[in-house]
Amino acid sequence: ILFFNGPEQISSARERLDGYIRAHREQGVPYDAGRVHVIPVTATNYEPLREVLTQSSPSAIICFSDILALQTVRVLNRIRPGWKKNTVIAGFDNIKSFFPLPVSLISVGPAADSLGGRAAQTLLKLMRGEKVENTTVLHTRIFDE
Repeated sequence: ILFFNGPEQISSARERLDGYIRAHREQGVPYDAGRVHVIPVTATNYEPLREVLTQSSPSAIICFSDILALQTVRVLNRIRPGWKKNTVIAGFDNIKSFFPLPVSLISVGPAADSLGGRAAQTLLKLMRGEKVENTTVLHTRIFDE
């Protein structure tokens, strides 16, 4: 499983890498840092993606975001047209719930009801002058087409 992560100065990139490492540990699979690649979260990431993907044939790729997952699909379509038979791609953010895309994509995103509820609880506490812990807890769902 390759992991295309965002730059480490982005807190969610650090958290996703921690989760990737933890998942390996929990499943008893050795963590290989050589399978983690920091990819720019910009439109200029074609070459870094192409370079990694021409050197490996992963059965799965986890991407920092759905946008990066879609860019990965674009590169694979150009360099390995039959890739869909052997490779699964997953991203984060569930942008397909906002945009109808012609691509099947597994995505992890917040469950809207938990996000709204958590935000409302926090705002109510602040309005009452109560102390609010500096924590982020989101329930997530996996969206698959």
